[in-house]
Amino acid sequence: MESDPDIVITIPNNFNFQECISYLDRGHGEVLHTVTSNRLITVLRTDSGKVLCELTCFRDKLMIDILEGQPTSTELKKVRDDLIWSFDIQRDINPFYDVLNEDAKLAFMSRQYYGLRVMGIKDLFEALCWCIIGQQINLRFAHQVKRNLVTYCDDGIDHLGTRYYLFPTPEVVADINESVFREMKFSRQKTRYIKLLAARFCTGRFRDDLQGLETNEVKKRLLLETGIGQWTADYVLMRTFRDPYSVPYQDAGILNASL
Repeated sequence: MESDPDIVITIPNNFNFQECISYLDRGHGEVLHTVTSNRLITVLRTDSGKVLCELTCFRDKLMIDILEGQPTSTELKKVRDDLIWSFDIQRDINPFYDVLNEDAKLAFMSRQYYGLRVMGIKDLFEALCWCIIGQQINLRFAHQVKRNLVTYCDDGIDHLGTRYYLFPTPEVVADINESVFREMKFSRQKTRYIKLLAARFCTGRFRDDLQGLETNEVKKRLLLETGIGQWTADYVLMRTFRDPYSVPYQDAGILNASL
């Protein structure tokens, strides 16, 4: 008899787990999540270390099993809260569907992608690095470069012969030699941007400077950093700060779709 899951999260009717994990995978070799059929395996940080989580969905329940790690009850609650946040489970997206259905060109999205949420990136450093990595290259190559960085730093958990990875911390990235970045297919410019960003995070002041600011002020502050432009600022506001009005309108895909 199978044991009960470590965490159970009740999900709303208009939440589609399969759509969400398909977005996380997309066939580009994503390194931070392992998606197979109706299952997602990912690593999360806790106060005392890391945990390897397996997520499955049955009817109106999202079920999480801890495959590796021994989180305390407090850490287990944080894991639950982090997953609710990451999957945007508590947001009422019916008003969004109402808007889509009013436009004949957009109405198909509420059917074709029903239940898909804006998947969050809780780690601000990871979100900013991902944007810098993806500048001016296609998505598949961007995933390859990210994989090179993540596997080189090798922060993760082993389970049944497979390595599952976390995104590296600013301290680790700041110590990487520029020659190693070149071996990982980073351009000189992106190497400079990433190392400057990591150094800023290492001071501990970067996140503090953003605390309590209104969205427009956060955006202004982000734009002061070398390597962060309008697209990156909007993307991070959308996926890390959860601002529903921040959309990266300069994205090539959005611009091409609007033609």
